[in-house]
Amino acid sequence: MATNTIEFKNVGLNAPMEVWHIGKHSHPFYEVIVVMSASETVEVAGKTIEAATGDVLFFRPNTIHEEWSH
Repeated sequence: MATNTIEFKNVGLNAPMEVWHIGKHSHPFYEVIVVMSASETVEVAGKTIEAATGDVLFFRPNTIHEEWSH
């Protein structure tokens, strides 16, 4: 049975006091975003996603996306 190793590159809290916007970008690794409060809008693959508190966003490596907080 094959096993894979998971390595966390970064775990952090992004809780700015003001709304923010991150332009189109991607990462060479998987990205998991857990919306802990407020909401976030994400544009990915030509679609707009509205994520609210408790939602989880999962991006594959090299997925171009853009983010806004609310």
